[in-house]
Amino acid sequence: MKTMRITKKMFNSAEDLLAAAGAIKGNRAFPYFVYMNPKDYKKFTSNIKKAFKKKYKFLSKHKIDSSTSMYLLNLGPTTVEGVREGFIIIDNRQIEATISNQGEYDGN
Repeated sequence: MKTMRITKKMFNSAEDLLAAAGAIKGNRAFPYFVYMNPKDYKKFTSNIKKAFKKKYKFLSKHKIDSSTSMYLLNLGPTTVEGVREGFIIIDNRQIEATISNQGEYDGN
C-alpha cells in the first residue's frame, strides 16, 4: 500500500488519476485498488461532470449525468471513509498480483 497526494490535474480525469497512481497496465485499468475519501470523490465527480458539459454541449443534463456515472463506474476509484482528504491510497500489491494472474488467462 502506498499513499499519494492528489494533484489538481488528477482531479480532472480518471485516466490521469489512475496513471499517476500506477493503476494502469497497457490497456487495462485497476480503479478498484485505488481508494479515495468521499469528499474528494464528490469534487472529482463534479470536475468530470464539468468537463463532460464543456465537451458535449449538445447533451441534456440527464445524459451528462448518466455519462458521468458510467465513466466513473468504469474508471472511478473506490471511496473509503478512512482515507485522509487530499490523498489516495493505492494497493500496489493487489495490482501486481492481478496483472500476473491475468496474464495466464489472456493467452500470454
